[in-house]
Amino acid sequence: MALSSRWFDVWTEPLRLAWWNTGLAPKRGRAQRAEREKLDDEVWNIAGGVLRELSVYGVGLVVLGEVLPATLGRLAQNTPFELVSDPFMDTAAGIGALYDPSRVLVEFKANIDACLRNRDVTRAIGFTLRIASGPIVDIVGVHWPSRTIAENAMIRQSLGSGLQTHVTNLVDLGGDDAFVIVCGDFNDDPFDVSLTANLFGTRDRGLAKKQQRALYNPFWRLVGERKAHDSDPVHEAAGTHFWDSGTQTRWYTFDQFLFSSNFVNDGAWQLVESATEVWDRPPLAEDGGALHKGFDHYPVVVGIRSRIAGAPP
Repeated sequence: MALSSRWFDVWTEPLRLAWWNTGLAPKRGRAQRAEREKLDDEVWNIAGGVLRELSVYGVGLVVLGEVLPATLGRLAQNTPFELVSDPFMDTAAGIGALYDPSRVLVEFKANIDACLRNRDVTRAIGFTLRIASGPIVDIVGVHWPSRTIAENAMIRQSLGSGLQTHVTNLVDLGGDDAFVIVCGDFNDDPFDVSLTANLFGTRDRGLAKKQQRALYNPFWRLVGERKAHDSDPVHEAAGTHFWDSGTQTRWYTFDQFLFSSNFVNDGAWQLVESATEVWDRPPLAEDGGALHKGFDHYPVVVGIRSRIAGAPP
C-alpha cells in the first residue's frame, strides 16, 4: 500500500494500463481485416516479449489495435494475460483486450458506432474494468482513420464529437462514480482539433477538474523529444508512431490515454500521472529510438490507483 500526499488517503499500488497498435492485422480499404502476410517468427517473438515485459511491469490491461481474436490468442501465449471475448464484440474494428485476472476483471461492454458515409460502423469498443476496491472504470478503445487520405481529417473530427457525446453520457449517468478512460491510436496529435475542440481533451488539469465533460490528456507532456540533446538518449523515441517519409517530423504522438474529470479530482480512482510513458524499449526499440522492422507504433502505458475500501474520503 502507498500513502498519498494527503495523510488520510490510503491507496492501492498503481495499476498500469497499456494501449498498443500492433499493426499485426490491418484493414485495407473495404477489404476484410486479416493478419499481415509474411509475419516471421521474429515479429511474433518480439510482440509476445513486449507483452511479457508489460506484465512484469505491472500492467493489468492491454488494449490492442489492428488485431483479430486469433492474433490476441497467439499474443497471450506464455503470458498471464487472458483474452476478453464476447460473441457480440465487433471484431472488424480490429480492437481487442488482454487482461491479467490476478489483477483485474475486464469485460466487453459495447460496440460504439459512428455514421460514416451514410452507414454505421464500429469505431470504438467499450470495456469495463473492476477490482475489489473502487467503482467500475469504463474503458473505450479507439482507432481513428489514417492520415493517408486527406478527407479523413474531417472524419476524425466527427468521430471526436461523437465520442465526446458518448463520454458525456457516461459521466452524467455515473456522477461521482463516473470514471472513463479513452485510449487508442487517434491518428492525430494531442494538439489537433479532433482531440481538443471535438473530444475536449485538455492539457489543463485545473480546467479538467472544473469541466466534467473535459478529458485530461497527460500525453501533452510526451510530445517531441523528452530528453535534452546533451543527455545522449540511446533508446528513446520522440513520439509513439514513426513514419520515415515525414517532412516536418518523422515522429507523431498518435497513441494516447485521456481521463475523465474524476480521475484528477478527489475521486475513488486517481490518475498516477508519473506512470505515463512511451514503451520505447529494446527489442522493440533500436538505436536512436527507431522501431524494429515490422512495427510502427510503440505501446503507451499509464497508471491509476484506487482508494482502499473503508479509508476516510
